[in-house]
Amino acid sequence: MPVKIRICNITSRDDGDLGIPKIRRIDVSALLTVIELHAHRIASLHVNLFSTDARIFLDGLISPLPIIEDISFVVNQESEKPVDIISYTPALLLGPSNLRRLHLVNAVISWDSHLLHGLQEVEIALPHSTLDSEPGIPTLEMFLSFLKRSPELVWLSMNRSVPRLPPATSVLPDPIRLVTLQNLKFFSLTDSPLNIAYLLSHLALPHVELIKLRAKMERRNRHGILDVLPKFNHKLSLSESLWMVARINEVVIKTQNNGHFTIYVGGYDRVRSDQFPVLSFELEFPHDEYEADIDQPLRVLESIHSFGVVFADSPLTHLDLSCDFRDISLDDWRRLLLQYPSLTHLKFTSVGSYAGSALEENERIVWALSVISGVLVCPDLQQLALHAFTMGDRSFGILRECLETRAFAGAPRLKKLIICRVRWVFEGEYTSPNVSPFVDELEYRPLA
Repeated sequence: MPVKIRICNITSRDDGDLGIPKIRRIDVSALLTVIELHAHRIASLHVNLFSTDARIFLDGLISPLPIIEDISFVVNQESEKPVDIISYTPALLLGPSNLRRLHLVNAVISWDSHLLHGLQEVEIALPHSTLDSEPGIPTLEMFLSFLKRSPELVWLSMNRSVPRLPPATSVLPDPIRLVTLQNLKFFSLTDSPLNIAYLLSHLALPHVELIKLRAKMERRNRHGILDVLPKFNHKLSLSESLWMVARINEVVIKTQNNGHFTIYVGGYDRVRSDQFPVLSFELEFPHDEYEADIDQPLRVLESIHSFGVVFADSPLTHLDLSCDFRDISLDDWRRLLLQYPSLTHLKFTSVGSYAGSALEENERIVWALSVISGVLVCPDLQQLALHAFTMGDRSFGILRECLETRAFAGAPRLKKLIICRVRWVFEGEYTSPNVSPFVDELEYRPLA
């Protein structure tokens, strides 16, 4: 009968000096004895050890594992460099490989290893300090060859372990060849924007269902992940079996004080009748560069414009923006909203240390939804939500005037207006806004 083995260091419940938990180190020799006895029937081996113990373990693993299908090797680092298991795996390198799942963290393996054949799930994560010259970093040719040898690959996650763009290159070269991953459903990449784009420009992902990209803007050339996305958008399509006639039609953009910037591109799953993320992009700015140089609101607007290619055949209907809106002008808002006339749901949330302090920021948003040179902005708008703004008598006057102008221009009544977590600034006694002639349902929840 096949067996599964899981090995990891244990944190003692009894704290040591200064309240620091004690780590009970594993007796590696005893473990190796057990593995030797059961090597012929081990189907799954999950190892989580400190780097010193990991090297001892690999060095002592001498019996073949003929039916192994699942390997997870996680190294808790005691040094800056990942554990090199290239020369430590004689047992695993003997005979044909049945391996289908490989998970390596802080460990590297030869990219021409016969273990990297016929895989279905792969995750390889290296430390951020990994140098481009480390043996675990593949060349583009090595990586593409690995993909060709695993045509059944369904799940792939690469963290700081993708091929590197040649040094001193600031423009992506033309792809040397294209590899199509017909069966890939999940794809996650973490690296610099250019390295990610370099790899993606060589891939076609016809049936991918979820992509996660995490990148850090580079100081030397200021490339962000949004600058390189259009280079591979045309290679993405939805799985008809899962999505049927669904479309990508929703964007959610969130920003936080620490510089994290996340974009979700989603669609509506008509089978399950709920929202399901199709594509997920994450962009993280370095703190000091973010504080000094990045104009957050304008980057948000640029990011939305960058998705024009994505939505060329799938009209954008939902837009959820969360950031500091103070520096976005009325003209900026108008240019943005005119770009997506199919929008039906809009949500704006003011965030950051100044959330709720700028009285005019919501007024510019509302004005932008009016009529511009005879053109009705967002003519199919059904729901508008304003969260965490400061509003006053003038704000509601502008809101009512905008809704009235839209009605005269032929716009249908809003099905719902949501005003939530708003700080009210009224000179007199507070009264709720009178927008009933233009809105079917009003939901407002002011701050206490």
